[in-house]
Amino acid sequence: MLERKIESILLPHTGAQMGLFLRVVLFIGLPLVSPLLAQEQSRQALTSSEMIRVLNNEDRYNLRLGEIKLQVDSVMEGELNDNINLSSSKGALSDLILRPGVQVKGDWQATEFNKITGTLGISYAKYVGHPEYDSKMPLIAPNSETAFTLAIGDVRVQVFDRFRMQEDPTTQGQLSNVVSFRRFENEMGTMVDWDLNQFIISGGYMWGTFLRMDTAFDSLDRNTHTFIFAPRYLINEVISVGINNQYTLTDYDLNIQSDTTSLQSGPYVDVQLTKYTSARLEVGYQNFSSDNQGAIGDSSRFSS
Repeated sequence: MLERKIESILLPHTGAQMGLFLRVVLFIGLPLVSPLLAQEQSRQALTSSEMIRVLNNEDRYNLRLGEIKLQVDSVMEGELNDNINLSSSKGALSDLILRPGVQVKGDWQATEFNKITGTLGISYAKYVGHPEYDSKMPLIAPNSETAFTLAIGDVRVQVFDRFRMQEDPTTQGQLSNVVSFRRFENEMGTMVDWDLNQFIISGGYMWGTFLRMDTAFDSLDRNTHTFIFAPRYLINEVISVGINNQYTLTDYDLNIQSDTTSLQSGPYVDVQLTKYTSARLEVGYQNFSSDNQGAIGDSSRFSS
């Protein structure tokens, strides 16, 4: 599965040098960055010593290869779906879908202030009643990624590459009467967190590539550019409030679908109930618009 056009997938045709550079960064490592001295504050912010602790946190691992810690887990999911083919009520097919899989998470503390992590999930879809729709190739889980994290004083920087191979068509609003829609999605970018004691300012950029595996849907190939700005305020050790702001530009490869822009913004509250349980309340505003330049003449504009 990963052998299929891996160069064109992982190195998108628009900006191949950037893709190659980011992968060299993620797998070989960035030049060592000397930590900046951070001022002492009333709450232990992301100072150098605290950042080292965060970067060296001991997660659950069941295998170790030298300095690389690995966590290997098996996964089994089941889904009972009364309309696997996204059809009208008369033509709808129902089935039980089993998805066995395995997930491998790796962690390498490259230096005192640099950490490389990677997650790869592989699964397979088995349709009990309609085996003709079984996966033709292994699937890559949506949480698969490689990431490089480094600390510079009170600033944490993460460079990442997230990828997935999926076939579930329900997330694509343009499709109907389709059971399987195989595509590869890749997001690479960077996120920065700047800890100013009770205020934490986060921002970043993501470049996404969407590639279908079936030529019948080549009009859906696209690139997205997402800009994120999300400041938050820590009321105490368990409650924080903030504002999420996200602006996305979508550019389709073929002049069939109309290019789009979207804006999302709104406040949220996070509550850490226990060590392993948290709650989140979020409201917001969304605005979406198409430029009406595609052959289908889509000029949709809506907000909510």
